[in-house]
This record gives sequence, C-alpha cells and structure tokens, in this order.
Amino acid sequence: GEADDEEGETAEAFAKCLPVVFQAVTRSSLSGSERLLFAIDACLADARDAIGDACDAVLDAPTPPEDWSAAADALIRRLETSPAPKGRGIGQDFSRDYERDQLTGWIGEALEKAGRAEELRALYESEARITTSYERLVAFLLEQEDFEAAERWASEGIASTREKLPGIASALAERLRKLAEKRERWDVVAAHAAHQFFSDDPSRSTFNALMEAARKAGVEEPTRAAALRFLET
Repeated sequence: GEADDEEGETAEAFAKCLPVVFQAVTRSSLSGSERLLFAIDACLADARDAIGDACDAVLDAPTPPEDWSAAADALIRRLETSPAPKGRGIGQDFSRDYERDQLTGWIGEALEKAGRAEELRALYESEARITTSYERLVAFLLEQEDFEAAERWASEGIASTREKLPGIASALAERLRKLAEKRERWDVVAAHAAHQFFSDDPSRSTFNALMEAARKAGVEEPTRAAALRFLET
C-alpha cells in the first residue's frame, strides 16, 4: 500500500546517496585497512542489498597487499571471538551460519588479495564442519585440482547433510558425478546414475543416462536387466 511505496522511495533515495559516501571514504583520513573494513562491514550489514556496486569505489581501488592483510587479520580476530556454539545440530541456525559464511567469505577474499592464498584451505576446511559450507570447500579443492581431497570432503559433506539439508547433499553428489566423468571413472558415474534412477527419479531420461554410463563402464546388460526388473516390480 502507501506505506510500501514510501518505503520503496526511501530505499531508492538512500541508495542514490551511497556512491557519494564511498567516494568520500576513498578520500578520507582513514588508513587503507580501515577503508576496506568500512566497506566490508557495510556489505555485511546490507541485508537488503541496498548498497549494490557503490562499495566498489573502495574495494576496487588500488590497495597495497599489506592493507588487505591487515583487514584480513582484523576479520579473523572477529571470527575467533565469535565462535559457533558447540553442540548445535546440523542446519539448526541458518541465520547464524549465513552470517558466519558471509564473514569468512570476506576473509577469503582479503587473504587472496593480500597474497596469503595458502591460508584459504585451512579456513575453508575448519568452516565446512561448523556451517556445513562443504560446497565452498569442494569448489576450492577442485580449483586446486586436489581431486582426492575434493572427493573425500564431498563424501563427508553428503553424509553430514543428506538427512537435514538434502539440497547441499545433492549439489555435492552432482560435483562428485561431474568429477568422475571428467576423470573417466565410468563405474562411479554409473553408480551416481543408478542412485538417481533407483532412488530419486525412475524416468525415461534417468534410465537413458544410466544405460549410457553403464555402457561406458562395461556393465550395460546386467544394469539394463536390473533396471527393467525394478520397473516391472
């Protein structure tokens, strides 16, 4: 109604002011790391995405690695003083997990721009079990081409999330399938296709995908017999 229109107009007017604010920050007496932290904190507090690209005036400005390093250290100290509660069940506090993931995401970006990318793995590994951010860790390991570790962590993530967070488990399983396909491990690809056909979606498309994978794995005929028997019974 009228209140919604007024709120929308206020938000639009507020957003138009933001580029000026961040431009002013770039010319302020704040240190380089303080400027970065100002912009990062603004993004972390921006639940409605009102800032948009305005903070890029600070974040994309030429900044020495040591300033990014100081910002990373400040964010890490903040993370260390805000530990996740112990004994919390998987997926029990989505808001806290999201906020923590946002913070560690900025820590990761700051570490990269500081030239401290070697610290990313330890950060993502420790956070995976705290906030179930297995997808981020597995994606990172795949970029590093550490396929064995990616498979190991994806498997752990699936086991941890498949009951309460099946969307995460499904995404991790799809990453494993694509990795197996890339490495031409057709038995593993066939196993994923079989799970989808027998457990999730027995349809023409999943049957065809199963047959294609089984053919490449050299087990097409017994797989076809099993699939048809499953459909019949």
